[in-house]
Amino acid sequence: MKFLIPFYLGIGNAVMFTPFLSTLRNKFPDASIHLIGGLPWEPEKILPAELFDEFHFLPKTAPFSGIMNMLSELPDLDVYFHPYQGSNYKFLMLLRILRPRVTVIGHAGLPGFRGICNRLLLSRGYSWKSGVHESRKYLNLLSGLQISDKEFISVPKIRSVPSILAPGYIVIHPGTTCNQESPKKYPLEHWLLVLKMLKESGRQLVLVGDRTELELGNRLTAGCDFPVRNLIGQTTVSQLSGVLGSASLVLGADSGIAHMAGAQNVPLIVLWGPTDFSLSHPLGDKVHFLKKDFPCAPCTSAFRRSEKNAHRRCPESPCMNSISPQEIVDLALEILK
Repeated sequence: MKFLIPFYLGIGNAVMFTPFLSTLRNKFPDASIHLIGGLPWEPEKILPAELFDEFHFLPKTAPFSGIMNMLSELPDLDVYFHPYQGSNYKFLMLLRILRPRVTVIGHAGLPGFRGICNRLLLSRGYSWKSGVHESRKYLNLLSGLQISDKEFISVPKIRSVPSILAPGYIVIHPGTTCNQESPKKYPLEHWLLVLKMLKESGRQLVLVGDRTELELGNRLTAGCDFPVRNLIGQTTVSQLSGVLGSASLVLGADSGIAHMAGAQNVPLIVLWGPTDFSLSHPLGDKVHFLKKDFPCAPCTSAFRRSEKNAHRRCPESPCMNSISPQEIVDLALEILK
């Protein structure tokens, strides 16, 4: 069997997709699994090598000629998966024209344009089931290959790499996704208080994040009169994975970095506010959540309001701001005992 799977996903969704890949590989150990994607963070650098055979780079903005060239280079395919997130409709349309015998399995019942396209283009459609965790939504597509629920592997998995730091440190991710306007952000002044209180733990404090969050790291380190290792924007995705995987504890809001830590079974505290918990919380045996139940939450998701619009409607984000620094530190010290 030869499978092709689009992989235009951010880090968090990529981690939540790994149970699908693990289950597919476990059921078809000799299959050829190909991924296609075009994101700059190189998802193949965190996916375990045994979960796929080849990653093909194709930006979503590629012209039809580029897609046709890619299709001509791909091997004969048996199944193309079309999940409701991370897909490429332009690629799917050409695939259906140029490779009409390929079975296309995807999510049915989606609203709007995507729902119309899926009804026309899918060979087999399976409900995306609102209110179900993202990882389970992906797994449900495997029903199209007669894989039962009992065979699903629900634990996320990412590549294990050594850390660039000596063990015994606490990781803090003070940002969110690409530092965009988001109600998921925890106030910088609160993070500063957390750092100052965690200083008493005697452990090295390490800041992580991407290049868009450089200012956050600079402002936090400038506000501390003690050493804080600032790795924001200084690591590759692979190095970041190693830093997270060897941490004594990781702290942060809902983000791809939290999902990476949870997948490595690292003690993790996630500050949770405006996102739908049932859909996308990080998975793992050592994940702890601090969240307040506000009647207006959740206010953002793929089919509700964008994070940017939610932030504009509620810039104060009380569901996040009401989590006190003392609560975070108390839980952190309890975990570290």
